[in-house]
Amino acid sequence: MNLAPVFSGSDLSADAIELARKNAQHLGLEARVSSGRATCSSAFESAEFLGKVDLITCNPPYISSAKVGTMPPRSQTMNPAWHLTAVALGVAILGKLFREAPRFLKPGAFLCFETGLGQGNPMTRLMGNAKEYNNIQTYPDASGNVRALTAQKIRS
Repeated sequence: MNLAPVFSGSDLSADAIELARKNAQHLGLEARVSSGRATCSSAFESAEFLGKVDLITCNPPYISSAKVGTMPPRSQTMNPAWHLTAVALGVAILGKLFREAPRFLKPGAFLCFETGLGQGNPMTRLMGNAKEYNNIQTYPDASGNVRALTAQKIRS
C-alpha cells in the first residue's frame, strides 16, 4: 500500500531537516513524512497543499534581535542567532504565519504556534480581529504568560 505523506515540514536549518528525517526513519514513517529546507510557507506553494491542510504548527523565531544579547549564555550558544531572532519586535514571522495560513488550511482546520514572552496577548487580539479565524485558545506558561495559541479556520 502506498500512503501519501501525513506530515510535511520545513525549516531553515539543514540540521533540523536531517534530524526530522532520522526521527521519521526511527519511527518507520519515512514513506509518510516529507521535509525540506525552506522559509515559512514557501515549501508549500502548490495545489497539493492549498486549501488542503488539516493542521499547521509552528515554532518560529520570535525573540527580537535586541533581546538576544540579554538571554542566558546557554540559550545563546545552543541556538544559532537566526533561530532566535525575528527582527524588530519579534513578531514579523508570527504576523506572516497568521496571514498566510488560511490559504493552506481546510475550513475547520487549525493553526497552532508558540509566541515569545509578551507577544501572546497582542497576537491573540490580532487573531481575534482576523475574519479568517475563530475558536482562538491561549496556553499560558507557569507564570501566566500566553506562550502558545491555537485558532481554527472559519468554515465556509
